Amino acid sequence: YNVDVIEEADALADLQYVLDGKKLTSGLYPYMEEVFRVVHVNNMAKAHRTEDHANETIDKRPEEGPFTKSTRGGLWFIYNRDGKLTKPWDHKKVSIASLLPV
Repeated sequence: YNVDVIEEADALADLQYVLDGKKLTSGLYPYMEEVFRVVHVNNMAKAHRTEDHANETIDKRPEEGPFTKSTRGGLWFIYNRDGKLTKPWDHKKVSIASLLPV
């Protein structure tokens, strides 16, 4: 499809403006770079280390299937019936509380 790059860039800039404004008004601006880094690293851990690890996730989450498996760069990726990337069964949610002044 045909995308107007100028309009798309303008829309993204508007979104960033809103996000940065919210960070400022909430007082979280000084912490968000590290919070984003930690969350990003955790999100990138959604790959399965081996095919056996991927199969364990499928076995432990049958209600999300049927699944599609793919492999890239020696890692395995599992997608649920909606096409959403499925986290490994042993994936831990990241804690950001220690990064914030709470």
